[in-house]
Amino acid sequence: MSGNSWAREKLKGFSTKCPGLLRFYRRSREDVKRKQFATLQRENPVDEKLVVFESFWGKSYNCSPKAIYEGMLRDKRYDDYHFIWSFQDTQAHRQLLENPRTRLVQRNSKEYEMAFAKAKIWIYNMSVPEYMEPSKNQIYVETWHGTPLKRVGCDIIYGSDCRRSRQETIAAFEKKGAKVDYLLSPSVFYDEVITSAFGLKKSGNEAAVVPTGYPRNDYLYHYSLDDLRQIKERLEIPENKKTLLYTPTWRENQYQSQGGFASHMEIDLNELFRILGNDYVLLYRAHHHISTYDWKQEWEGRVIDVTGVEDVNELYIISDMLITDYSSTMFDYGNLGRPMIFYMYDLEEYREKLRGFYFDVEELPGPIVKTTQELAQAILKLRETFVYDEKYQRFQKKFNTYEDGDATQRTLDLLLRGKDGNQ
Repeated sequence: MSGNSWAREKLKGFSTKCPGLLRFYRRSREDVKRKQFATLQRENPVDEKLVVFESFWGKSYNCSPKAIYEGMLRDKRYDDYHFIWSFQDTQAHRQLLENPRTRLVQRNSKEYEMAFAKAKIWIYNMSVPEYMEPSKNQIYVETWHGTPLKRVGCDIIYGSDCRRSRQETIAAFEKKGAKVDYLLSPSVFYDEVITSAFGLKKSGNEAAVVPTGYPRNDYLYHYSLDDLRQIKERLEIPENKKTLLYTPTWRENQYQSQGGFASHMEIDLNELFRILGNDYVLLYRAHHHISTYDWKQEWEGRVIDVTGVEDVNELYIISDMLITDYSSTMFDYGNLGRPMIFYMYDLEEYREKLRGFYFDVEELPGPIVKTTQELAQAILKLRETFVYDEKYQRFQKKFNTYEDGDATQRTLDLLLRGKDGNQ
């Protein structure tokens, strides 16, 4: 382990006991990296035909960056462009090198920083590192990664966590909002929320929010029956089973000193399957912040860990029903018009102490349950009685206003026009 890596690990270990120490270390490191990156930008001209992509801190190939990239590969207007993907594990994504115009870089490497210093267009879904500032000749597209029920960024109203204080969170999001050129929006609701969460009024950058829809959700309008068959075969899901997708979010009060968040299976699986019988398989998808979780291997075949499936869209389309809590998966899944159940066993604590909400959960288009027994009964009832009713339609209109399967095309058109509108 290098000296820098050793220092980082030691500081992470102290983070819960001495959060100020970790914050000081991070600020000092960011200042140095900011100056180094600015130097790279000054010394290297912008490549007008270069686009760089990253999704979830380089952990995966998915979400809207993937949709935009694949859209560019199909669009003849981008035939003379070149592309760079950033990954934590480049070996796991070498299939992208089959395209001769694409190359990979290791996240946080010198090549990574050079890619961002030179690329005309940055495509991100989790905000670029704080030390990176796009120049006036670059275009930074923030696709973000989901419509929020829970408050985000400048709108968080409760206390600090061990990583940063509330004041530091607000300052960080205001900086993010000030440097973004385009923030892709799926709805009128999102227009207002993301403007507030990123402090766009304070920076005078409200015009960055553009009504494109989420490129990643286009797939939900265009998938095929063959896609369904292949995904189920790969995950070994029997055709005669009903498929439940469980996507719980993360919780600030479950942070671990060694880094990352823990998640606990709050469903009593014995009780759930006692009531449901043998007709169901449960797919468990951990949030990308989660580093450890505890479902038992004894449920192999009935509970399948699908956290490793990079593209959650594959899980949406094969699922008969979504079970979630406060996760943005509810809004994406709403594009399919299928039943949803909201398993909010800690509703009062989450709403009153952890995050707070942007809207009343009574607007959600499905039952809210708090126990395993209630969950099981809701599953059985929805299987027999679900209809795409007026409440669901209102939900879709409010939270997926711009979604129609053509978000990627609108985004590609936007990028070709450029910031001055006549590129």
